[in-house]
Amino acid sequence: MARRSNQRDDDWHNVTDARKRKQIQDRLAQRARRKRLREAKDIAKQAPRQPETQRMPDTQADKSVTVSTNESYQIAHDTDSLPTESSSIPLYRGDLGLAGWIPANHGNALFFEAFMSTVWSPTTQPAIPITVFSALYINGKMLGLSCSKQESRRSLPTMDDIPLPLQPTMLQLTTIHNIQIDRWPFPRMRDTMISMSSIIDDEQFLEDLITTPSFTITPGHATWDPRAWKIQKPFADKWGYLFI
Repeated sequence: MARRSNQRDDDWHNVTDARKRKQIQDRLAQRARRKRLREAKDIAKQAPRQPETQRMPDTQADKSVTVSTNESYQIAHDTDSLPTESSSIPLYRGDLGLAGWIPANHGNALFFEAFMSTVWSPTTQPAIPITVFSALYINGKMLGLSCSKQESRRSLPTMDDIPLPLQPTMLQLTTIHNIQIDRWPFPRMRDTMISMSSIIDDEQFLEDLITTPSFTITPGHATWDPRAWKIQKPFADKWGYLFI
């Protein structure tokens, strides 16, 4: 019989030993990831099978996004490969972080094909520096979120014109959470923050986001594009486990 974890053993905030703190964070991240994969498998089993007439031709299969529970889409870096003191690391490594994520309209393969053609087409966003706060604001504006209104609720289903990385996950649609989490263009990270909300110090997270080097956004990229985001070492050292 598996040992039930003690919540006190999972609290890393007062742990001064960096190695032990990282072990706790890694354990929590892996636990949250396993939970997401289990939920995704359950959702996939319940999903209606796509009719033959809607299936994409084999010639286009390589161009589409395959949503599955395997690890072919991994948005996060391993904690062992965090950036050095003077470097940053992209949060996008050849994928969109969609492992274990089934959006509300997962049966529409054409939706994914259209999204991919949009992602890889030139963006109309001007090549000017954008801060992490500008990016979060813009993403929230697209979702109809207000900065001045703090609330906890379930996410609402979005229209298909909302970029895929910002579309709510099943966990967001079914779980009451701090709605500001929805601004982040990383489905897996959002689910982790919701799953670990009881032990994550929101105030500390925001303090570190604001007062330490946290993220850079590549000029010329859309703010919802995960490829545009690079995490800085000071923030990654403490919060990188959220992106695993």
